[in-house]
Amino acid sequence: MADNQENVGKTQQMITKTLKKKELNDVIKEKIYQKMLEMDKSVRAIEQYELFIFVYKNIIHKAKKLEGYKDAATYQEKYEKLLEEIQREGREKIYQKALKLKENAKKAEDLQWIRKEIYRIPGYKDIDTISAWCDSMQENMEKREKRNAWIRLFIIVLVVCVIALIGRYVYYNR
Repeated sequence: MADNQENVGKTQQMITKTLKKKELNDVIKEKIYQKMLEMDKSVRAIEQYELFIFVYKNIIHKAKKLEGYKDAATYQEKYEKLLEEIQREGREKIYQKALKLKENAKKAEDLQWIRKEIYRIPGYKDIDTISAWCDSMQENMEKREKRNAWIRLFIIVLVVCVIALIGRYVYYNR
């Protein structure tokens, strides 16, 4: 996966340098086209939403730069449709995951996981409402966790004192 990202970065640098010239020659176009085909094949191995978006946008960008070269326009159209679809479906999946996490949130740490998910889809549906809910619950959960920690500490101290008293009683009443 890292190799693929390095290849994408190198390809982008190559394209940037070559695009400074007004016209792309056929050799350069063929290299860009082959890189675009490699990325097309690598898409099948991607699982993370953001990586799909990144690769799809790169393929679209490359296809636009090729202007009529071979079937680049077909790839551009294909990946523009896929990009729209993956954004729609991906955002909804992330939104549903955030809602599920919200339902099961019991600790302040759980709120961090919710925030991580809602950060990925800013402005989607009522995600801002969920963010506000996280903010309000953060303080309440932290207070509850501190109180529970103090209660556990008190119980431990109480148990130690009881054991010490019982030990002392047994020692002196032999």
